Amino acid sequence: MQDNFSDGNLSSNPAWIGDVSHFVVNANQELQLMAPAAGVSKLFTQPVEEQDTTYWKGKIKMDFAPSATNFVRYYLQLNDTSSTASGYYLEIGENGTNDAIKFYRLDLGIPKLIGSCKTGAMANQPAIVNYEIKKVNGNWEFYTDYSGGINLTKDSSFVDNQYFGSDFKWTGFYCLYTDTRKDKFYFDDIYIGGPINDKIPPQIADLQLIDNKTIKLIFDEPLNTITASNILNFQVDKGIGNPITANLFFEKEITLTFANPFQSFTDFNITINNVSDLKGNAMIPKVLAFKYQIADSVKPFDFVINEIMADPTPVVGLPEVEYLELYNRSDKYLNLNNINIVKGTTNYKLPNQIVAPKSYTILCDDGGGEPV
Repeated sequence: MQDNFSDGNLSSNPAWIGDVSHFVVNANQELQLMAPAAGVSKLFTQPVEEQDTTYWKGKIKMDFAPSATNFVRYYLQLNDTSSTASGYYLEIGENGTNDAIKFYRLDLGIPKLIGSCKTGAMANQPAIVNYEIKKVNGNWEFYTDYSGGINLTKDSSFVDNQYFGSDFKWTGFYCLYTDTRKDKFYFDDIYIGGPINDKIPPQIADLQLIDNKTIKLIFDEPLNTITASNILNFQVDKGIGNPITANLFFEKEITLTFANPFQSFTDFNITINNVSDLKGNAMIPKVLAFKYQIADSVKPFDFVINEIMADPTPVVGLPEVEYLELYNRSDKYLNLNNINIVKGTTNYKLPNQIVAPKSYTILCDDGGGEPV
């Protein structure tokens, strides 16, 4: 079963039943709750064809911090849609700040908690997760990205094989909501079935500089250990060369350690080649740019307040924005987060931002920087 809602309807491919009038396919081609008032809305479809290895994939978003009065259930597989159904489901939403994806078994309508994923991961506003669930002979593995991105990592695993087979063919959603949340549930990219015939090479989701000799590469899928650990598959220009070690962690993360350090505030390129996924799909050469930046320590009088705009109204040749202009009068690269601004008795911590020698930066409210 697969539905990314690109066809714009709930009547076919697949056909959904239940409170269909409470849901729409929005302009972003997502399934969105659009209920008339506070209450409960349910939506179901079939068939879920369980295989030797079955995957559930998709994205769930709530444009608010979920609670015990505003939460969602995702029915993975049920034997029917009645109040006495049996099967498995996920629930997201509880009071407090410990919101997690909770995995339940349903026995003739009576829930039994099997386990919970990462505590507090769904306590955000918005609460969002891109998930992949794998079931093999009652062994359940949960992979998640709580930013909604593609960097899924293993979250939790559970064992329960009470229900399986062709009788458990229903999947669907249960939304409970107050009036202010009646249009703030979203679902997308739903897939239930066997392993997808993967012909796509791995993609780099993120590059992180750990220190002046270490890079972490994060990929969008599990990698072949041999290709991920081959130092010849990675090279940095400007005399840095190949790493001396390449280690794979958490199936998707490669940590590279180099003998030669990256010079501060220098532009580098790293070339990644021949890294493959578990299906043998090898990536073509990929070049990523990066700059290692480490600021010098800030000393008295390195920064000066160069200008204060305290009263921008009426406007006289400048935007209507209050701001402070800081000047780095030193010959060093300095980080704003090493200094504070004190107004009265209030201490304001400045953001993580590098200011080049003999250059200026503006401090203002969010949204005011562009016109200034």
